[in-house]
Amino acid sequence: MKFLKQFIQFILGLIFLGLIIWGAVALTDWFFNLDIDKEFKLTFISATSALFMFIWSNYLNKKREIEARLFEKKAEAYSRIFEKILDGLTIPGYKLVLADVYDIQKDILVWGNAEMIKFWNKFTDLDFDNLQMSEKKMKDFFNSYETLLKIMRKDLGHNDSELKHGDVIKFFLDKKGKEDFDDLFRSKS
Repeated sequence: MKFLKQFIQFILGLIFLGLIIWGAVALTDWFFNLDIDKEFKLTFISATSALFMFIWSNYLNKKREIEARLFEKKAEAYSRIFEKILDGLTIPGYKLVLADVYDIQKDILVWGNAEMIKFWNKFTDLDFDNLQMSEKKMKDFFNSYETLLKIMRKDLGHNDSELKHGDVIKFFLDKKGKEDFDDLFRSKS
């Protein structure tokens, strides 16, 4: 169904593009067949081109400004999210309180992309409250946390295609933690 929808959109896009090109050619042909001075035609084309370039340039500048502001806000929000979740992992006895979760969800809703919002919904459905997690729960937790971090990084423009599974999580672990992490994912369950 999704493929069919994309195919129809593609065909409609091609038809629309064809109509635009046909319209531009017809308008150009009509314009050059008008019985007016060639110098006026060239002046008109130059002025129209300059106006179009001015409008296009302003549009691109505004778009870049908005993207820069969004990136700055998104980076701040993701940093706060990361710190709160990391505190939950590294500070013994620390538990995310409702206010922390509310702040994280607010930041994700305002600044996160669709992929981030969808994943956060899945992430919060997982039960990681029990400190004595089974091996499977530990794997699920690490996989989910790494996915969350990779989604944040991707949304900020990073390309993590060369990172292997576990590279992001291992970044925060000492040598013993990295060995334990590798052992956990080598074991069968």
